[in-house]
Amino acid sequence: MDDRFAALREVIAGRTDGGQSGGGTMQIASLLTMLNEYYTQLTIADSALAAGTLPARITAADKLQLEAAKLPAPLKNILLDLTKQGTRKINAGTGDVLNTQMEAMMGDDCRDAIDGRYPFADSPQEVSAEDFNRIFASGGVLDAFWSKQLAPLVDTASDPWRYKPTEGNMTLQGPDLTPFQQAKQIRSVFFNSEGGKKFSWSMQISVVDMDPASRNW
Repeated sequence: MDDRFAALREVIAGRTDGGQSGGGTMQIASLLTMLNEYYTQLTIADSALAAGTLPARITAADKLQLEAAKLPAPLKNILLDLTKQGTRKINAGTGDVLNTQMEAMMGDDCRDAIDGRYPFADSPQEVSAEDFNRIFASGGVLDAFWSKQLAPLVDTASDPWRYKPTEGNMTLQGPDLTPFQQAKQIRSVFFNSEGGKKFSWSMQISVVDMDPASRNW
């Protein structure tokens, strides 16, 4: 029975896994402060998600994990699991909000303009130049959502693009990033004027060889 509370006594006495001694009361007070900060941030994040908005970063999770790593195994595992569960819940909620916002801000526009139309599908119906411009231009439907909601969350240095790790080195389960990366590639090719806001494409044709007879009109 006595061994079951050894870990708790170590914390109260201020001893860590390394056997170092310190102020037990200070360690407990510091831990309680971190737990309270973490709980407060989780509560604020839950309220934001319930309102359909993106929550702020849960910075207290990383601090709590660092502190937990110094504690004896039973308490360490409990605290690490606590932060993982909280982060996982916030990540899932954030992904849901992003998907809902994406559908509301661009779902109908993209479906009406490009679904089932050439060059995005083998179809006799083509995407109109006006719709192509509206969807893919800088500041257009795709770029507006990307810039406002996704850009701060994504590592664009990787190929393919991926979400930056969140607290606890977890991955955000947000909208598929492929369409947004492809949209950037489309802008770089087809939107070379007016700061990428206007569809503009030029093609240079040169004749390498010509039958001399064809030169006579």
